[in-house]
Amino acid sequence: MLEALDLVEVLINLILASFGGIVSKLVEQEKYPEKKLSGYIFFSSAVISLFVGIIFFAICKHFGWSPWITMATTAGSGFVGYPAAQSLLDVIITRVNLEAKKQGGV
Repeated sequence: MLEALDLVEVLINLILASFGGIVSKLVEQEKYPEKKLSGYIFFSSAVISLFVGIIFFAICKHFGWSPWITMATTAGSGFVGYPAAQSLLDVIITRVNLEAKKQGGV
């Protein structure tokens, strides 16, 4: 599967995800001007957004979504950041528990 990924598409989505995280912090700065944002905050937000973005990118690729929907989802997940990852984790945990109950476990 990984050999079928287009490197340019991956890079574009990673850039969009990190840009989404930075924009999120800029919006936060507009809403709360008394909070001072440092370079570290911007950098850490971009890294978190990259992580979340690549997870959502992989999900979009798995389901065969169009490149435009994939880019929008990746950028949006980068903007939302950690809460998007937490919501996805909650869905996965729920799904695993349902599957375990079906199979007679848990």
